[in-house]
Parts: sequence; C-alpha cells; structure tokens
Amino acid sequence: MSLQLPLIYKVKAKFPRPRVEQVSETVAQESERILRTMRPGQRLGIAIGSRGITDIAIVAKALVEKAKAMDLKPFLFPAMGSHGNATAKGQADILASFGITEESMGVPILPDMDTVSLGQSKSGVPVYVAKVAMEADGVLMVNRVKLHTDFHGRWESGLVKMSVIGLGKQAQAIEIHNYGTLGLRDKIPEVAEVTMAKAPIIGGIALVENAYKELAIIKGLLNHEIMAKEPVLLERARELMPYLPCPQLDVLIVDELGKDVSGAGLDTNIIGRMYLFGMEEPKQPKITRIAVLDLTEKTQGNAAGIGLADITTQRVVDKIDYPTTHTNIVTSTFLLRGKLPVHFANDEEAVAAAIRTAYVQPHECRLLRIKSTAYLEKMLVSEACLPDVKDLGWEVVGRTHWGFDQHGNLPKL
Repeated sequence: MSLQLPLIYKVKAKFPRPRVEQVSETVAQESERILRTMRPGQRLGIAIGSRGITDIAIVAKALVEKAKAMDLKPFLFPAMGSHGNATAKGQADILASFGITEESMGVPILPDMDTVSLGQSKSGVPVYVAKVAMEADGVLMVNRVKLHTDFHGRWESGLVKMSVIGLGKQAQAIEIHNYGTLGLRDKIPEVAEVTMAKAPIIGGIALVENAYKELAIIKGLLNHEIMAKEPVLLERARELMPYLPCPQLDVLIVDELGKDVSGAGLDTNIIGRMYLFGMEEPKQPKITRIAVLDLTEKTQGNAAGIGLADITTQRVVDKIDYPTTHTNIVTSTFLLRGKLPVHFANDEEAVAAAIRTAYVQPHECRLLRIKSTAYLEKMLVSEACLPDVKDLGWEVVGRTHWGFDQHGNLPKL
C-alpha cells in the first residue's frame, strides 16, 4: 500500500519526576508497622497483582526479607482476578514473567484459584476471597495506585480494588463485572468493606509511579487506613501520569499493547477511548485512527484491549492467545475491546492504512508514534504536531526517518 508519509521528528517529553531512590529500604521501612500487627511464627500472605509494576520483584523480595527478619513465615500468592486464563499455572506464569518465582523469592508461591464465601455486601453482592488468603494469619496486599481504565471514582486501581477483584479471583471478578462499569465504581467499595472486615488483611503497600515508570511513592497503609488514604494517593497519581502532547490527532501509532502496559492493553486515559457500552467517551484527546503494531512479550499473548485500535498487523494476530484473551474479555464483559481490528501484513501497510483513512493529506497529518501508553518519554511526531510540542517546552531532538526494513517493519522505539 504505497502512500507518502509525513516528516517525523524525535521528541523527548518533560514530565515531573519525583522518585524513590532506595526501593528495598523504603519498602522495609513502610512495611514494618504493618507487620508488627502480627506475632512471630505466623503465616503472612503477600498478594501480588498482574500489572507490570516497576520494580515489583524488588518490592516483593524486600517484603519477604523483612517478614523473615521479623520471624514471620511469608508466602506469595497471585491476586489478579481472571488473568492468566483464570488458572493457577497461568497466574504463576505471570508472576514468573516479573521475576517472582519460588527460587528467586525463597518462599512458597501459592497460586490456587479456590475461593471461600464471606457472605454478601450491603446491596447483596456475593463476596469471595481466595482460600489461601483466608488460611493465612495475615495478608499484605501490594498494588499500584493509578487511574482506572474503565471508570472514574473515589477509588480506582489500587489496594481497594485488589481487596475485591484481586483477592476474590475469577469468582469475584465475575460477580463485580456482572454490574458493568458502574458496578466497578459502586460495588467495589462496598465489597471491599466486607473483605477488609472479614478477611485477615493487615494492610497494603501502595505504589505510585511517575511518568517515567519509576516508583515515585511507596506508602504502607494499615487495614483501617486504606479506604481513607488511597484517594489522596490516587490524586497524586493523576498529577504524575504522562499524556500526549496533542489534544487532537489524526493518527497514533503504538508499537506495543499488553496487560503489563495497562489493564486495558492500552491506557484509555492516554488515548481518550473507553469503548464501553453506555459510557461517555473522554473529551480529549480525540484520535481518528489508532494502529497497534505488536504485543509485549510479558502479556503472554493476552491481547485484551486490541479492540481499542482501528488497525493492527498480522504479527499481532499470530501472537494472540485466544483462550486467555477471551477469558479476560468475557469476565470483564467489555466485548468491544476484544474485537479484532483490520490487520495488515506488516508495519508499513498498517501505517499507510491509518494515514489513508484519517481524512487528511499526509503532509498535514497530525501523527504520533509511541512505544506504548506506559512509555511516553520518547516519541516520534509529525511536523504538524511540532507547535503543540514546543508550547509544552518539550525537547525536539531532530528530524529522523521512518526506517522500515526489508520486510516492511519498523525498529522498536
């Protein structure tokens, strides 16, 4: 598909960059008062999610070592709803992809999917918690606090959500998602009240990342502090999150999509698309065409969110693990996000199709190319986007070339 392409320039974004310099030491300090609520010899379950959190293996290892130093008996377990095809092996494999294994951590990993019932929430939602969590003397949750990709409210992605959909495995994920997106916003907090009261949750380690995928905040919260203090961390996460330089784009080229990038594969807060039945779309950015060129290695074939794109490549289609993807999509009920876009043989054809169908002449095309919605420090921008970039004070490094190889594919950013 031959088509003239716009001139492109390398750009380096400038976002606020607070960061934790000593991750292990900070984790140990923040967890100490939480772990002191337990007695020596007791079993501590450390709950880890499926998101690609920066330094998560370092955080997990620091918690294990701190727990051992306080004469506790720690073990790790996945708290990730239906991810990993809702199987114990699949969820253990996700942890392993983060470097979290029994060998690396020096403690057992218990990925069983069995749950026990804790009754109902105040509106009648059945409440489930992982059996391995209920058999522990204490549970310490570890999760990133950030804006959710499906809804907005006082609590979004974080410890509150993990206490429900994470600890509740697929059983709880199904119950919550049965209520749709408003159910996520309204039902998660009321179910969390039950799990916080009846499960042996002693607290959590809340992590906030900056726009450069570095840990900006590590905060230990006791059980009774989580509901009250997480909203403050969420607002800080909002302030630190990256963004695209243009409120309106003709074409966005995304090198990689994956569950390690975002729960939605592509962060809906970055691309301005929700694609959820009955939900209003974000006002900006407005993007005419989105093309996704590949999947991340760590997503392990889970292409949930590919339906947010308009165009993709045969490479993506060939890499999709359909059972895993469909389990995730059906559990969420967000079917639009699981639809396959129009796909092309290589990157060059996909890019050309995106530009051709964007209702604009190539030299006027407002185009961005990014590695993923989680990595926006460096990007390529078309000439038409340069005024917006310069208004932000970002650095224009210089003009570059598209660089398609003999197979019509682009080098990774």
